[in-house]
Amino acid sequence: MNLSVYREVKSWKKPVHVSKTALAQAYLKLLANVEIIAVAGSVGKTLTQNAIYSVLSQKHSAVVGEENLDPTFRIPQTILKTKPWDKYLILEYGVEHPGDMDHYLQIAKPKYVVMTVISPEHTKYLKDLAGVIEEEAKIVRHLSKNAYVILNTNDPLSKKLAHLTKSTIVWYGDKAKKGIKILLTASSLPLSCSHAKARKSCPPRGGNSAVRKTA
Repeated sequence: MNLSVYREVKSWKKPVHVSKTALAQAYLKLLANVEIIAVAGSVGKTLTQNAIYSVLSQKHSAVVGEENLDPTFRIPQTILKTKPWDKYLILEYGVEHPGDMDHYLQIAKPKYVVMTVISPEHTKYLKDLAGVIEEEAKIVRHLSKNAYVILNTNDPLSKKLAHLTKSTIVWYGDKAKKGIKILLTASSLPLSCSHAKARKSCPPRGGNSAVRKTA
């Protein structure tokens, strides 16, 4: 376990969070039928996870984490509220420091990874765009052959991750020839692919740009 992720936590609270994380790791081993969906990328993760939840929950039992909570704490908390009969567990893998992604992957290894957009949003500790790409790429490299990585055709940096994985690649975006096409408006997220169609109503936060970031 990477204890450096608790660098900003008060010393007396650290044992609580460490214990909670260890409990979540152990509990997850009992959830053999739950499939984990990880949402990664620099922007649009929360909006994307909520859209995924809205679509999946129409036909399946799905669990998603609370907003406005750091993934270091949100991931264990969301795991612990998951029931054995749930089908999908949707987790946000947001990185800010080197080693963050390693910590998340030690807790929960996803079957599906959705990469939103990679951009220089978290360079304070990751130093530069190259550092951001290196940290985000870890989740793609660690996927198994039976996993799926869903990459954004509209983002050149995300497209570069394709050669790093041995898992199945699914493309999305308005440039996707085969896969999922997403057409975004300020008030809704219509999702379509060859197998299903659904609409996620989502009032944008911070104006229309917050919605466009997931394109």
